[in-house]
Amino acid sequence: MPVRCVGRRLSIVALTLSLLNGCAPSSGPPSSDEVESTAETVVVTLALRGGAVEALSLRPGSGPLAQPPTRGAILRWELVDTDGQVIAEGKVEDPRALRSEGAVDGEDHEDDAARGDVGVLTLHLPNEPGYIRLLEPVGGELVELGQAPMPRLEGTRESALIDASRDLVGQPTVIQASQSSSAIDLLIVAEGYTEGELAKFRQDAAALTTRLMAQDGYAKHKAKIRVHRQDVRSTQSGVADPVLKRDPVTAFELSFGNDGARPRRCVMFEPSVGASALAAIRARREAVGAEAVVILANHDEYGGCASPATGVVTVTRHAESAGILAHELGHTLFKLSDEYDGNRCDYYEDGPNVSSDLDHLPWASMLTTSTLPTPLSASSQTVGAFLGANHCTTGAYRPSKTCKMRDLGSPFCAVCKAQIDRYFSLASSGSTGAITLRNQTNGDVFVRCPDQEGPSCSGWTLVGSGAEATLRTTSPGFGVIVDTTTIDDPGVDLEQKLITPKTSSATLYANESDPLRP
Repeated sequence: MPVRCVGRRLSIVALTLSLLNGCAPSSGPPSSDEVESTAETVVVTLALRGGAVEALSLRPGSGPLAQPPTRGAILRWELVDTDGQVIAEGKVEDPRALRSEGAVDGEDHEDDAARGDVGVLTLHLPNEPGYIRLLEPVGGELVELGQAPMPRLEGTRESALIDASRDLVGQPTVIQASQSSSAIDLLIVAEGYTEGELAKFRQDAAALTTRLMAQDGYAKHKAKIRVHRQDVRSTQSGVADPVLKRDPVTAFELSFGNDGARPRRCVMFEPSVGASALAAIRARREAVGAEAVVILANHDEYGGCASPATGVVTVTRHAESAGILAHELGHTLFKLSDEYDGNRCDYYEDGPNVSSDLDHLPWASMLTTSTLPTPLSASSQTVGAFLGANHCTTGAYRPSKTCKMRDLGSPFCAVCKAQIDRYFSLASSGSTGAITLRNQTNGDVFVRCPDQEGPSCSGWTLVGSGAEATLRTTSPGFGVIVDTTTIDDPGVDLEQKLITPKTSSATLYANESDPLRP
């Protein structure tokens, strides 16, 4: 559904850690005087906890012209002004959607879909007072999840609506240094450690870092990974357990799953988590420039989970937790896709290690066999196209029989290792830049950088028919994502299609199998 703007065209974008929505002011950008006095638009960060919605912070922002694609579970949102009128609405990826990756001791390693009760999302809205309403599609109806008051942001400085300082102990500490100016930054945060146990947390964080750096794919690049530690004091020790009826009071109120909405091993926030704690971690993550936040839970049982929309991974102190972390960072850092079978074929997009198109495999240059699809009887060293990936049993292919993106106990396959090497090579060389795309599909298209949106990585950008756009990209060799699913009359039907131009400029054609060819 198109974004609706009432009275005037308003800038709207949903951007956390994931996807956007929007339309822009029809009067053009504000003058420098207007920017200095009050922002035209604001970026609001919301905490969704059970039936409560709470605004964490406001800051100035701007957005694209139309509603970009979303994928997977979504929420609807509405901005209601002080007269009770809906002045903007759109949709955003549901931040409560979780990944619970794998198991140990020979159990099934297939990914479990899970959903938590807590999430953090960010919306880019007009700077108008009123309230935000979040709604969830349920059985064809929209059910309200909660509301949050929206004050008008005066001036252009960020306004913290929650006091985050009380939830942290000191500043982040570097526990693994890197001399690289382009190092990856990770932030490990304590959960379920009392003040008297923070020394233990420091030891556990160091041990987790050591185990991660020993993981296949990470050991080679250890010198380019910087790890920070943040002490957080919990009132009581441990993690909540619905089976044992344990519910300690902790900083982030993490709990094992109940094997209902999420499996037991999926350790994630409960609704009782304080909004100030969520705001505190967001602030610390931004302060150190961390690509991911790792919440280390004070419990020995195997467990962990990830929130793709928020870039948060949870793990326990179990010795195998480094495997979960290595897999999840494969998504976050290296843009690797899951290679699991399953029945949720629309859950994730293709990636450098997964493809739905046998004729245009991203790893075609690395193939060691011409038999496509490749039978499971092939050698374990074969690079081919094995059926079953991206949570699909059919129609999706992976390059190897097994890989850490399929089985947490396995090393990364050759294709994933090549992608990891490419990432660090590009980062080390400072190879950031731009790709210019010209649209010759006879319809509008959306394009974006495949990395996390930021100053050096463009988010969803609408390119009109016959027009061109230049995308900022942290890694030009990773290509761009193209989508037309929210376009009313697209010139070509493309859904989250990864394309890799061979030069810094390219033309898009109405060719669904290969948009780079006429």
